[in-house]
Amino acid sequence: MTQQLYLTVALVCLCLVIHGVLGLATSGRSSRFDGSSLVRKRVGPHHIDASRLVRGTTDSEEGSLGIRRSTRATFPVFHLPLYDSDPYGLINYAESVVFIMIYSVNEATPTRTRLYRGTLYGEQIDNITGWLDPSDVTPLLSTNFYVSDDDPNIVAFPHATLGQMYLSHDRGLTYDKVIFTPSTINTSTLSWYPMDHDWVLGQDILNKKLYISTDTGLSWTLVANNVATFAWGDPSIDPPHTVYYSVYDSVITGGEQTVRLYSQQPPFSPQPRLEFDSTLGPFNSFTLAGHYIIAESVTSTGDHIAYVSYKRKQFQMTNFPSTHIHRYQFYDANNVQMLALLEDESGQLNLYISDLTGVNYILSLEDLVYDSYSIDFDEVYGVNGTFVANQYVRSGPSQATSAVRTVITFNNGALWSPIRAPRVDYRGYAIACSFPECSLHLFMDTSEYYTVGVYSHLSAPGLIAAHGTFGQYQGSSPDLYMSRDGGMTWFQALPYSWNVAFLDHGGVIVATQDYHQLAVGYLVYSTDEGLTWQSFRFASKNVLIFGVITDPFEVTADVCLFGIEDSTRSWVVWNVDFQSVFPRQCVQSDYYTWNTGCRLGNQLSIQRRLNNASCLNGPSYRPNKSSSICSCALVDYQCAFGYRMPKYPTSPAGSCTNDTAVTSSQVTTGSGYRKIPGDVCLVESAAAAANSSTVAAAVSVTVILVILITAIVVLLGLFALFRVKKRRTMTTTAASHGSAEPGATYTKRSESITITSDSFVVNGDTQKIMEDVSS
Repeated sequence: MTQQLYLTVALVCLCLVIHGVLGLATSGRSSRFDGSSLVRKRVGPHHIDASRLVRGTTDSEEGSLGIRRSTRATFPVFHLPLYDSDPYGLINYAESVVFIMIYSVNEATPTRTRLYRGTLYGEQIDNITGWLDPSDVTPLLSTNFYVSDDDPNIVAFPHATLGQMYLSHDRGLTYDKVIFTPSTINTSTLSWYPMDHDWVLGQDILNKKLYISTDTGLSWTLVANNVATFAWGDPSIDPPHTVYYSVYDSVITGGEQTVRLYSQQPPFSPQPRLEFDSTLGPFNSFTLAGHYIIAESVTSTGDHIAYVSYKRKQFQMTNFPSTHIHRYQFYDANNVQMLALLEDESGQLNLYISDLTGVNYILSLEDLVYDSYSIDFDEVYGVNGTFVANQYVRSGPSQATSAVRTVITFNNGALWSPIRAPRVDYRGYAIACSFPECSLHLFMDTSEYYTVGVYSHLSAPGLIAAHGTFGQYQGSSPDLYMSRDGGMTWFQALPYSWNVAFLDHGGVIVATQDYHQLAVGYLVYSTDEGLTWQSFRFASKNVLIFGVITDPFEVTADVCLFGIEDSTRSWVVWNVDFQSVFPRQCVQSDYYTWNTGCRLGNQLSIQRRLNNASCLNGPSYRPNKSSSICSCALVDYQCAFGYRMPKYPTSPAGSCTNDTAVTSSQVTTGSGYRKIPGDVCLVESAAAAANSSTVAAAVSVTVILVILITAIVVLLGLFALFRVKKRRTMTTTAASHGSAEPGATYTKRSESITITSDSFVVNGDTQKIMEDVSS
């Protein structure tokens, strides 16, 4: 109480002194608020009027589009006809060079593979099939050709049947024929070491032998016999050039021959191999995923059991709520957590998430949409912990009738929520969609719009493109939607279905109507992250576009469009250069800082180009990034083992409840929550609060003394100044200066938590949960 009284008196004295000084200094001057640094926020995205764009638009109707035509007369466009009508193609990049492989399958006599090479900035494309081997002008090539990650000059084209490959050290201009010894090495098994293109693994499948080459296939050394599967080690945790492989054992379980796992390092001869954790015994298969190794066994009843090794420690049996598992598929979430897709005895596919060690799993999301080839489960690149998934919503007595809905997570699957639909469509008309009963649903890998899926890239953090519809469940005839903030909010960018590519770190977005529409000869592009679009005609004839691709890093402003020419029914490639759309290179004033919000306890601040900045980022541009640690909130926790979230979440505010599939003896925590693996948020405990109170009291006393001394000094100075003024009849003015206080080292959030988007809101007291978990 005494401290408060002293502090009050001191503050009053100091205010009176400062008021007197300022009164002398600024007499007759009025204060003014400067709001010039404030940016007016637009309510909803601004879109052009494309109401006259009709589904099935033909090329002759392009002029009737509401999309604004490009103000440029033309862009550099190179028309590269392949004069090839086989139905399958494969495209890969080696920086400025593009390779196109055309082939056919499912024929009694397969057509020989044709290989084309073109430059990303060039005016021609060459059929280089005859360049590989003058003695065989039509070689049957494998479709797993390789471009080195660390040296794009290295390109390898394995032969489909013979033990040989064609190797180039100059991006496909010249080739050396590399004949394998032994010739029985199957080229479809070739696996290059990720950090060194000279090191290659290859297997003789027929004789079950594993070989290694340290000179890009010129010579081979036998690693092991009787090998089932193999994989390179992870360079971030394993010694360089470590190899893991499974060797067939004599035991038969579950109708399958078992294996044992070995690891080996150079030199491979006569270096002995080491069995990896011999205590496990024989199993059926293994998967290496970053810091995790998964070993699977099949029981006599056909159920699968998985064992996990974290950071190469001993295997431990995994714990899942489900006991009857027919298929696993594991994903590594940045070496801090495992995501497991499990198919149960009914054929339902569920998503489970693990603790840090990958041992204990909880149910994250039920009944995911999948088919024989793919699963509707995509990661959003460029922002941490963000995934999108489609799940079935079943009804009826036998649960046979199913609809599809889309959900999103921002914390590695701990909490899921539907996606809030935008308030207006691309024309600016209001959308009647009341959340959460009505939401946005995206078309993903299992749909016919798989060519886009949920499209994002590390070079353009925050940008996402996907086809979707809004309603209670997924509908038909989707439009193109985009997000500019990593999936928190979405807007309708274009009507109907499109192929999409991000260029120049997201500075240019290119879209072409895909093959679901009629043939066209134009594209549309945006230089403001999809808010407005312009059209550009790139072809004089109608074409069906099957894909829009750019360099693998998506940092150049060039794009390749590939499709089938409507009149000739043959493959055609167009190369369009968008560099000239910008008059200059970007400078520092063309950028702003985008904050991701707190995700997994970390808020990233990323440099991005202003929407209205008409400038080129360029391939060498690297955005500035910084991060700050957030205080913990409910979104930083997931259900502990033995607990689960609701089957159909409507918001992330649901509580963890007991999972009846787990026995009480297996449950290790009573709070029902655990911190998400990899989450770096700071827990503000009661002890920390008490300590901060003690520190605050000591600081208060110091502040009081400083204020009193400052007040006395200022009073004495003012008195002396007044006497001088009176004696010399001079006018003296004083100025007041202030300095900004440095920001906090972490972003603090209140107990009533609101994430930046109104589609992701969590309310409630989280302090007890955090204290229980931390204790």
